Amino acid sequence: MKATSQPVKRKQNYAFTLVGLFVVVSFVGLLAGLITLMVPRAIETAKKVKAKGDMLAIVAAIKAYKWSMVFTLDHRPSGLLTPSHRKIGGGGLALGVVV
Repeated sequence: MKATSQPVKRKQNYAFTLVGLFVVVSFVGLLAGLITLMVPRAIETAKKVKAKGDMLAIVAAIKAYKWSMVFTLDHRPSGLLTPSHRKIGGGGLALGVVV
């Protein structure tokens, strides 16, 4: 029998190299550093936006209260006004003023 030589098939290793692992760890560290720098700025911006929204809500509530008071004061029973009181401002807001 004649010995035949067949090429030996090598099993390929699919593994990480040390350089590849270093690149990935460096990239993750870079991203973590960027996020660490951006988070406080984002928190400050969120606080400012929330405060502005709260102020707008307060202004809207004050305007609604003023309008409700105008409606209430303009539609009082006529017995509350005496001849010694008159309207000021031409009809908008009716306040009794002693003259």
